[in-house]
Amino acid sequence: MGITTKDALWAEAKKRCRLSAEAVRMAKEMGLNPRSLIKNIPSPSQPWKQPVEAWVRDIYAKQARRKQRPGKGPDAAAHSGGVPCAAPDPQAISEAQRSVEDSRVRARGYPIDKNIAPLVDTLNRFPGLRTFSSCGGHPPPLTVNQAPEGHYWVNFNVDPSDGGWPSLQALAYVVADLEEVTIKLWLAGDTPDTIAFELSAVGDPSDLTARLQAFRATSGRPSPSR
Repeated sequence: MGITTKDALWAEAKKRCRLSAEAVRMAKEMGLNPRSLIKNIPSPSQPWKQPVEAWVRDIYAKQARRKQRPGKGPDAAAHSGGVPCAAPDPQAISEAQRSVEDSRVRARGYPIDKNIAPLVDTLNRFPGLRTFSSCGGHPPPLTVNQAPEGHYWVNFNVDPSDGGWPSLQALAYVVADLEEVTIKLWLAGDTPDTIAFELSAVGDPSDLTARLQAFRATSGRPSPSR
């Protein structure tokens, strides 16, 4: 049997995206389109964007965790990394939970920059928001997926079954008047499971962290009238 057009597209995607055979298998299993993979190759103007190989592995891991996630219950939020959208209670988060989360991050190969760790932690406390990569900004020389000094970004997924859309609405509400903060949607694949979001900004991430924490401590979510 000769090579089909589809085979040729996958071969091109593997070459241009520098994908391993394992990443190609994952992408096919998730129903991703090879053209979509090629479109998501980071350009020189997108130093914050992950290599396609890392992005495919992130999405695959997310889907695997979703399939293994236990049913809703008192312990469901702690298991998935989320907590109710209310004032943070440091005492409610045990050292064991922090250790599990730290191990999960290390295992996935994404050490968190110290200056952006509080923002990543705060975002993960919103139900249904799950960060999977971030950068707090670095001086030159930069690698392909690093933000320049004074800039930062956080990539995250939204889980609609765990309150993700109301949390995304709340996040948009908080940053609506901040010109230096942008939230972008990744239209990366052919199924809803491949949608991801990127929060990027200029400045100190602690400013946004403080605003998000204040929002959760006071109102929890925006009033429908606003």
